[in-house]
Amino acid sequence: MSDGRLVVRFPNSDIDEANRYARSLADEISELSEPDVKEVNVDRENPEAQDFGATLVLVLGTAAVTAVAKGIKSWLARNSGATVEILKNGSVIAKHLDSKDAAEIAKAMSEKTAQTK
Repeated sequence: MSDGRLVVRFPNSDIDEANRYARSLADEISELSEPDVKEVNVDRENPEAQDFGATLVLVLGTAAVTAVAKGIKSWLARNSGATVEILKNGSVIAKHLDSKDAAEIAKAMSEKTAQTK
């Protein structure tokens, strides 16, 4: 997948909490108005589950990485105790993140995006 697809999960949250987190983070990122954020979708991790979607899927262009990292940082600052895990091509690129980790988020996202091009 060289399309800049990232998956954001909330591994230490129950399904209801993860649903809320995914939707609120999707709203945060959608409000960035960054043209390189091509898609922001809330998906089910398990297609057989009856939840509304506890996983956030982002399709980014390279220029959107910094803006999305700042959006995640801002969201984490407002959602104290939330644990975020970011995956690229099925591999975890960042985990146990909190609001002070924006630089680490951007770096991890940039490195993995560059490696797939």
